[in-house]
Amino acid sequence: MPTFRSKADFVLVPVIVRDAHGRPVGNLTKDDFQLFDKGKRQTIASFSAVQRANTNAERWRVNPAPEEKISSTPPVESDPAGISAASIRSERYVIYLFDDLNTEFANMAAVRKAASRHLEDLVPTDRAAIYTVSGHPTLDFSSDRDKLAETVRSLRMQSTVGHGGTECPDVSYFLADRIVNQGDDQAHRAVVQRTMQCSGAPEMTAETIASGAEKRELNIGEQDNRVLLRTLRSAVQRLSQMSGQRLIVMASPGFYTRTPQGIRAMAELLDQATRAHVVISAVDARGLYTLQPDATLGGPPSKLWQEYTRISADANKDVMLELTEGTGGTFVQNSDDLRASFDRVAAAPEFSYLLGFSPAELKDDGSFHALEIRVPSEKGLTVQARRGYYALAPETAEEVARSEIDEAVLSREQMSGIPVGLQTVFSKSDTSHAKLTAIAIVDIRSLHLQKIDGRNRGSLTMVSSLFDHNGRYVAGMIKTVNLGLRDTTVAHSGSEITVPWVFDVKPGTYEVRLVVREVVGGAMSACNSTVVIP
Repeated sequence: MPTFRSKADFVLVPVIVRDAHGRPVGNLTKDDFQLFDKGKRQTIASFSAVQRANTNAERWRVNPAPEEKISSTPPVESDPAGISAASIRSERYVIYLFDDLNTEFANMAAVRKAASRHLEDLVPTDRAAIYTVSGHPTLDFSSDRDKLAETVRSLRMQSTVGHGGTECPDVSYFLADRIVNQGDDQAHRAVVQRTMQCSGAPEMTAETIASGAEKRELNIGEQDNRVLLRTLRSAVQRLSQMSGQRLIVMASPGFYTRTPQGIRAMAELLDQATRAHVVISAVDARGLYTLQPDATLGGPPSKLWQEYTRISADANKDVMLELTEGTGGTFVQNSDDLRASFDRVAAAPEFSYLLGFSPAELKDDGSFHALEIRVPSEKGLTVQARRGYYALAPETAEEVARSEIDEAVLSREQMSGIPVGLQTVFSKSDTSHAKLTAIAIVDIRSLHLQKIDGRNRGSLTMVSSLFDHNGRYVAGMIKTVNLGLRDTTVAHSGSEITVPWVFDVKPGTYEVRLVVREVVGGAMSACNSTVVIP
C-alpha cells in the first residue's frame, strides 16, 4: 500500500454545526464562518457543504434519501484541496473496525453482543465490512446480515506477547514512552514500586525487572500502533474506492499516539480520510467504566501508580476524539448501552462542512497549531471541528527509509528488488523454551555498490521480525550491514553474505518476516517463512 505523505501547506477542517437541540445545521455559507489558526484569522480558500441521506442519531435503521449531495461555493481561483463538488450515489458503505489488540476480554464480549445485534438491523441498501486490527476475522463489503453478525460473533481478544493485564508490572505504551524517551524519573519510580508490590522482589531486582518491562513495552507498543494505524489507513483506502457515503465505525478503548512517529502518522491519516470524504466515528469499547485500582497483583497499587494509570487512560482516549473531530464523526464514551452507541455512531451527521485554508507564515517547526471555528452571525450554535494540526517538517531521508521499511514489515507482501533468501532453524533446550535462528542470504552481485578507496562499498538495512500464528507481532531486530568488498569477491560466482538473527521463543507456530533495503537507491526485498516448533 502506498504511503500517504501529509503536508501542512493546505489544511482541511471538517466542521459540524448544531443548534440548541443538537440537530446539525445545513444552511450556512462560507461567509458565515471564521477560521483562526493560533488565534490569527485565516482566509478560507475552499468550502464545501455536505448533505447526506436523512439520518437519525437516535435510531440507526432509517429510510434512505435518494442521494447524498455535496454543494460548494465557487472556488477561489482553484481548489487546492483537490475536492470536486459532485453528486454521490445514495449507497452507504460502512467499515466496522474492532481493536482486538487493546480491548480486554470482558469488554470484547460486550462489544460482540452489541455489534452483532446492531448489524442484524442493517439497512437493506447499506453495505458493511468487518475489519480487525489483528486481521482475524475479516469480511469484505456485504449486505448479508447473518454473515456480518456471525463474523462479529467470532471476535476474540488477541493477547500480545510481553504485555497485558496479567503482566507484572503491566506497563502501558504511554508509560514506556514517558520513561524511555522522555526521561520521566517519577513515572519510572511508579513502575518500580508497582513491580516490588506485584512480584515481591527487593528494590534492586524490581529495578531491573521494571527497566526490562519498559523497554519491551516501548518496542511492542510501537509495533502495535503501526499495525493499528495501518489498518485504519487500509480501511480509508478501501472506502475511497466506493461511490457513496463512506463511514468507519471503530470500537476501541483508545491507544497512545503522542510520539513523533505517531503524530506524523495521525496527521497523514486525517488528511487521507478528509480528502477521501471518509468519516470516522468511534465507540469506547469499555462502555460505562471507572478506573478502579487493580488489586489482583500484590494488593492495592500506590497513589502514584493510580495517577499514572489515569493519565495513561486519558492519553489513550484523546486519539478517539482526534479521529472523530478531525473527520466530522461522532465519539460515544462512558455509555452503559453499547448497542445504542453503535446505532448512534453509524448514522453520520446529515449536514457538515469542509473548510480549507493555506496557513499564513507557516514554519515547519513541529509545533501544534490550535484551530478555532466561529459562526459569529448565528446565536445558540455549537461547533465541532478539528482541534488543530502539527506543522511537521519534511521527512528526512532516514525517516522516509524508516517509514518504507515499517510498511514493508507489516504488509507481509513479497518484494523482489534484491535477490534475497531466508532460512530458519530452531533448537530446544527444554519443552518450554527454544531458540529460533533466521538467516538472511543476500547475493551481493545484484547490489548497487560504489567504488570508494579501491573497495566496492554499500550499505544494507535489514529487519527480521517474528509474528505469531494470529499474525501478531512478537519480536524484531534491525541490523545495518556496511560492505567494503574487493573486486575479486564481487566477481566470484557464489558471492553472498549471510546475516543471522536469534529469537528466544516458546513452542508454537511463527512467521518470520525478512525485509532488506539498500541505503543507496532504496531497492527492497521482503520474504516470509513459516516455522512450527513442537
